[in-house]
Amino acid sequence: MFERNKHERNTLLPVVESFKKIDKKDQIVVVADTGLMSKQNIKEFIEKEYEFIVGARIKSETEALKRQILPLKLNDGQSAALQKQEGQKLIFCYSAQRAKKDEYNRKHRVKELEIR
Repeated sequence: MFERNKHERNTLLPVVESFKKIDKKDQIVVVADTGLMSKQNIKEFIEKEYEFIVGARIKSETEALKRQILPLKLNDGQSAALQKQEGQKLIFCYSAQRAKKDEYNRKHRVKELEIR
């Protein structure tokens, strides 16, 4: 257990390490959302050779990766992968439903700004 004021990002690595001690598995794959995986956590996971899967958004990626992703024009349900630095792989999927939701949200925000 951790103190109530301790941020979750600071608890992930200790929890994984204690789990590895208890379970004694050779391989653990951590699946986490971006709220848990700070750049420091990712760096430490790579250094300790822990495998992980983390959610991300294209807008958070480098301009170089965006230039590789955006021209692919995936159809609904399709996915693709690109190699990143340090042996990381970026796997991304296209969802027409999510694209529609994102478009609605963008238009809604623009309208809100126009009203102000």
